[in-house]
Amino acid sequence: MGNIMSSLILSYFYLPSHLKRCFAYCSLFPKGYMFTKEYLIQLWACESFIPKLQSPNTCFESLLSRSFFEESHETFLVSCMYKMHDLIHDLACYVAGDKFFLRSESENKESAVNCRYSSVYSNNITRLKKLRSILLHGEWRVVKLDNIMQLLYLRVVDVSNCYIMELPYNIGNLRHLKYLNLSQSRLRILPDSVAALLNLKVLNMSRCGSLKKVPINLGALENLEVLNLSGCTDLNQLPVSLSKLTNLRDLDLTGCWWLRSIPDGIGRLTKLERLPFFIIGGDRGCTISELRQLDFLTHDLKIVIKEKGDLEDLANAKLGAKQYLKSLEFVVRNKLDSDDVLILPFRSLQLPCQLENFCLTCFGEKTNLRFDLPSSLRTMDFPFMYTKLVNIKIDGVHEYESFPQFGQLPRLKLLHLSLCFSITKIQKQFSGTCGVYPVLKELHLESARPDIVVHEEAIVEKEGMRMMFPCLEKLTLIDCAFLAVFPFLPRNIQDLDIAGDCGQQTLSIRTLQGLSRLQELILNYESVDFTVVEGNLELTALEKLEIIGCKWFYLPSGLLYQHFPSLKMLKIGWMNQLYLLEEERRVIDGEGSSVNQSPPLFAALENLQILGCNSLAVLPDWLGSLSFLKSLRVVDCEMIKEFPESMSHLTALQFLELSNLPNAERLPKGTEEIASLQRLIIRSCFHLSMEWRVEVQQLKKIYFKRGEDEEWYKISHIRDIDIRPVTEDYGPGYEKSDDSDFENR
Repeated sequence: MGNIMSSLILSYFYLPSHLKRCFAYCSLFPKGYMFTKEYLIQLWACESFIPKLQSPNTCFESLLSRSFFEESHETFLVSCMYKMHDLIHDLACYVAGDKFFLRSESENKESAVNCRYSSVYSNNITRLKKLRSILLHGEWRVVKLDNIMQLLYLRVVDVSNCYIMELPYNIGNLRHLKYLNLSQSRLRILPDSVAALLNLKVLNMSRCGSLKKVPINLGALENLEVLNLSGCTDLNQLPVSLSKLTNLRDLDLTGCWWLRSIPDGIGRLTKLERLPFFIIGGDRGCTISELRQLDFLTHDLKIVIKEKGDLEDLANAKLGAKQYLKSLEFVVRNKLDSDDVLILPFRSLQLPCQLENFCLTCFGEKTNLRFDLPSSLRTMDFPFMYTKLVNIKIDGVHEYESFPQFGQLPRLKLLHLSLCFSITKIQKQFSGTCGVYPVLKELHLESARPDIVVHEEAIVEKEGMRMMFPCLEKLTLIDCAFLAVFPFLPRNIQDLDIAGDCGQQTLSIRTLQGLSRLQELILNYESVDFTVVEGNLELTALEKLEIIGCKWFYLPSGLLYQHFPSLKMLKIGWMNQLYLLEEERRVIDGEGSSVNQSPPLFAALENLQILGCNSLAVLPDWLGSLSFLKSLRVVDCEMIKEFPESMSHLTALQFLELSNLPNAERLPKGTEEIASLQRLIIRSCFHLSMEWRVEVQQLKKIYFKRGEDEEWYKISHIRDIDIRPVTEDYGPGYEKSDDSDFENR
């Protein structure tokens, strides 16, 4: 360990002095703390660590290239996040020392008098007279900040996620403050004295869900560069003085859906680079033409439209001249209750040539809404003008006989079209002549008209096979009764989702044969012709299979013969006429063959859900052969009376839910001895309760409530119990007890 630290110290030694300061500052972060590049650069800039002639991005990239930072690969993250390795964090703490940095209350209190930077908050913080930064990162529960008013040299205050309920009325006395982060706090209002922070550059109020308003004199913050109000869901009004923030570069109003309008005059903020959320119209609100002067807009722009008349000045917005814009989205807040069709005139819209993402969507009722597509999308030069388009989403197309020539866009990866009632044919223009959607990965079609005609010229020959989309990986069809063309699916498709009113010709069993890369198959409609499975489907990569709402009396003949070596999740739901899951197993077993001797049906299955099958009376014996099953849910199956004895063989089971089974009488003996069980939920199983009392005597603790009675039982290992006989209403959308997060409960 000593040799490693010596090498790291050597790497630090050769850093330029300004990078040494930047790196040492990161010692204030807790271990494992994840941050964005923009956040860290803002902190450095407000502490004047970055030389005037040095690019902030260059400073960050220099430390990143030397592995002082590393990119986080957590799957739940939306934006790119970074963190420091634990050894690197130890290095930062070592080189920072404790003379100017205070990271815990146990550190030397004598040297704390000279402290400049702290990640500790206590009642004694007032003695740190020279403090310039305080970063708490949600580690401390701080309701008020009265103590900081004596720290007159503060430049940076980050109390995000710290339960702040109010700010000092005289916070404007912190004249040197440049950075104020109050995100995820419980503030309802900002005091008017905030406007006296004339040196403030960054004000972050994101995800302050209780914030009602901001000061009317906010425009006095003449040096403000970043104003983040994203996620302030209760905020309904912005001050008129907003237009005076002429140095503003970043204005984030994402998720402020209750905003009535954005004040007139935003076109004066000519330095704006980020405006991801923009509302036009409303009472004294700005018009779309105010975007004309904002030539430096980058990344994303989402424009919310309230009325049809808001688009009258669309041509004057000069959106086609925004050369740095990557994503453009129009969202219509449709409040029409009548059957009248609202046609939105986008014909005059010019798109930026560098655009990668284009969306015309609706927030609210869609059925009476149509978009008059931009004329630039219908020209012969369209595919050559917008060669960088990657994603297109359009909810509703007005009066066009055929689709635009999307097929000739060389980089198009996602195409989402819904409510295209006016489209009467899919022909060569839809597929195009330039490679036939050469890289299209995802196609979503919803509510297309039933008499649509698929022309033969739209189907191409490739490698001896006829298909429309050779690179397609995900296909979603909702309420599409026309797609007889989809026997021509590419063999590399991975995700197939069919729902709503789709005709029997949409999907046949032949369609699935040979889809060796298919990972997810969701069938959610009634008229599917899928009752007989002949031969081997060869779905060797299938991991998730959902069959919802289909009118079957038993599982498709031959389905249980199939070999699904990769299947991990099987969900069968709301098939009210389904009464048999067992018959195919008997055929497989043969005469005289026991369950244990027969080959397992789903060797890798980990998650089994049987929901809303009211005609199903028994569960199959093959349930016990699922040796890797971790989660089992049986919900809303009113006819089930008992469970197979083989259920006690589920030695890997961790999650078990039995809900709304009013006729269930008992669990098989041995179920209570499944040592792996971690979470148990039993609801509305009235006749099961008495037998369960006897069988759970070896368990450590169980809570049982029926009416006014409460009884406790001993349970040996289960850590999460929820048993309620109270009837609850579970519908097709019920996922409240989904086991995806049970390990965290």
